[in-house]
Amino acid sequence: PNSVKTIEEWGFNGCTFGNVILPNSLKVIEEYAFGQTMFRQITIPSSVDSIGGYCFCASNLERVVFECELDSIPEGTFECCSDLKSVKYPASVHRFGDYCFASCGFTELPDMTNIDTLGIGVFYANARLRKVTIPDGIKVIPYDAFNLCMELREVNLPSTLVRIDGLAFWQNTSLKSIIIPDGVRSIGERAFEFCENLKDVNLGNGLQSIGDGAFAQIEAL
Repeated sequence: PNSVKTIEEWGFNGCTFGNVILPNSLKVIEEYAFGQTMFRQITIPSSVDSIGGYCFCASNLERVVFECELDSIPEGTFECCSDLKSVKYPASVHRFGDYCFASCGFTELPDMTNIDTLGIGVFYANARLRKVTIPDGIKVIPYDAFNLCMELREVNLPSTLVRIDGLAFWQNTSLKSIIIPDGVRSIGERAFEFCENLKDVNLGNGLQSIGDGAFAQIEAL
């Protein structure tokens, strides 16, 4: 009903209904509110000004549209939504939270034109992800960011990048080449470990530190 302003923690978690329409009166969706649900798509109305972490985790979502103005997608929001392929969010979003799209179904990244900060493990274990283009403005590829993206074949890094953290591209077994921009100062430990088909690595001129095992266990090099 249009009188509802808040859906509290775990409100519909685990429910099996096939469709949901959120009212225009809604202001807050709290943590885990729609986790492990069965519906395939949802529109977040413009009235919403806050969503909690993990609020749609492990659900059957395929498509999400945000009509509301948010500044970030919180931690774990869509973690383990293995069928999720499309997310449309407003230009006001500038940060993807920790593990917010971990273990999703993307074959390529959602539009990141206005994103300037990526959380830890943001696209961890996206098993179908094939291409990654990080936009200018991003300075850090965080820990675990693309860990276990085993179908990832193409990675394009921005000139603004200064740091690649540990395990960022761990066991990306389909990746064959990588160009590290000149602005990158450090590559963290085990960042590209077990990228077993990585044959061509172009290290930028600004690189100052390569962490323990950053390119370990790569027979192709």
